[in-house]
Amino acid sequence: MVMEQYDLDEFVQTSELLSVYEECIRNAKRPVIIDCGGNIGLSAVWFAKKFPEALIYVLEPEIENFKILCKNIAPYKNRIEAIEGGVWSEPGYLM
Repeated sequence: MVMEQYDLDEFVQTSELLSVYEECIRNAKRPVIIDCGGNIGLSAVWFAKKFPEALIYVLEPEIENFKILCKNIAPYKNRIEAIEGGVWSEPGYLM
């Protein structure tokens, strides 16, 4: 279902990100991932599979996408939390 298009290996920050993730786990802390622009939830599912100890918040403002997102993340209900909304540079409403 989820393609490797989310693979992090190409980014220079990947080793640092993995190091912080592993340090959180070693220190009995739960890593948090925030997915701003979740669309239908495929990236959140990928994050859940790649980072099984993490709590993932996924944001999506478009209602039809949000409904599909909720269905796609249902098997991960204790690990992924969906938020209907978005992130923008200033306060406002999306239409």
